[in-house]
Amino acid sequence: HPKHGYYSQANQPRQGKKGDYFTSVSVGKTFSYLLTFALVEMIEKIGSKKSLPLVELGAGNGSLAFDILRIFKKYYPSHYQKIVYIAVERNKWLREVIKKKAELEKNQRIQVKKNLDELKSIEKGIVFANELIDSLPVKQIKIKANRLFELHLKIKGEKIFPCYLPTKNPFLLSHIKHKKSDHLIQKVIEVNVTANRLLKKIASKLHSGYLLLIDYGGLDEEIAARFPEGTLRGYYRHKVVGDLTFNPGKTDLTSDVNFSDLIRWSKKLGFETEIYNTQLEFFTNIISKAQTFPWFKKLKANQIKVLIHPDFLGERFKVLTLKR
Repeated sequence: HPKHGYYSQANQPRQGKKGDYFTSVSVGKTFSYLLTFALVEMIEKIGSKKSLPLVELGAGNGSLAFDILRIFKKYYPSHYQKIVYIAVERNKWLREVIKKKAELEKNQRIQVKKNLDELKSIEKGIVFANELIDSLPVKQIKIKANRLFELHLKIKGEKIFPCYLPTKNPFLLSHIKHKKSDHLIQKVIEVNVTANRLLKKIASKLHSGYLLLIDYGGLDEEIAARFPEGTLRGYYRHKVVGDLTFNPGKTDLTSDVNFSDLIRWSKKLGFETEIYNTQLEFFTNIISKAQTFPWFKKLKANQIKVLIHPDFLGERFKVLTLKR
């Protein structure tokens, strides 16, 4: 919702201690350094001599964007002169926050866009998103007696009731056909139809380059084993909320990202999977290669632990790198 939606409201803290959840960016600057190194490697593989767009989807207040730009400017000046950083953010208030920061820092490398429709075609570039896909609207479906039911909300007076109704949605019916039967034993699954549309939009803009997605979730097998009743849930003041109708517009609704779906959908759009692994594996590989770089001493041991330890974010978060 443009006014009352959870991510649309002005001046409402969503991340950190005062918000409802923590992200890898909330952990500290270490995440920004490691991610920047990954972007540098992609830039060097692309090898473009022209200006190269870096497009961040769901840029929030721009904290990650400005961290990345500062690191590029100090440690990778030749790349810094080449990149154009495009922060895509739907929230009007947050877009203004980014613009004001750019003015204060006199940073002309950053552009702010409302959505991908405002972007021109990208001949060569990189599109990336950290913890965006989990926040996109999903369809939750239940399989019962070989019939497909979709979660709806029924409003009666002042109360909202969740209920399942039969669906003939052609996309959902087609989607189920691609699933292995043993994965459907879990009965309840989420289908991120919005992510599917987002991938199509990215493919229409990005002709050559990389798409990097970092989020919590897993493949079909992992999600089926861990969440037999589905992954859709809410977070309010850092506590899990099972009632999806609790405090509408004030509660963060989320679901685990099904990377099997993302990989299959992206392949149809001409993307090739270059990397799929855990955040632990992804960042450990970067750390092993970056120990001689000047910025490496800036990394904080306690922040590294949170990002890669299996008991924290290391195993739950996955990294998907797609090449086109």
